[in-house]
Amino acid sequence: MYSGDLSCLGDAKFQPKDSLIPIVRLGERQGILAYAIAELGTGRKHAKWQPTHGVGYKYFPTVTIDPSKCDNGGSCIKVCPKEVVKFKDQKVQVLDNDACVLCEECVKVCRTGAIQVKWSENKFIFEFETDGSLSARVALSKALESLEKTFDEFREKVASLEG
Repeated sequence: MYSGDLSCLGDAKFQPKDSLIPIVRLGERQGILAYAIAELGTGRKHAKWQPTHGVGYKYFPTVTIDPSKCDNGGSCIKVCPKEVVKFKDQKVQVLDNDACVLCEECVKVCRTGAIQVKWSENKFIFEFETDGSLSARVALSKALESLEKTFDEFREKVASLEG
């Protein structure tokens, strides 16, 4: 049985958005009768209402190669799990800086010390997925609005203490 098999008794706007969500597997000559109530909630009340998941961040990486030290041996290319460094124009070059996971394996195997991996103290990469109820852009926008409201309230409380 799929979400598209449900019959909405009230307003048609409450019909499931996606008709191919599996609900239950029924055997031969089986059926189901169910009544459900839709409830609107927020992530503050319970995690099941959060529109995002898999939220995380990492420092923004900066991978550099000193061409005067690099012997183009390629040992860094072999150990890099994300293929950040590759051969291009017969030289080892950084081709996908943003993909770096800061493991520093390339630094460990570079016998000439030509490669450096650093990260920014004030810049980071933020990643998240949505459950489909909101677009990523809308989810991020709403989160930023909520943070702005929280910061404004905090600012007002601090100002009242100074008063």
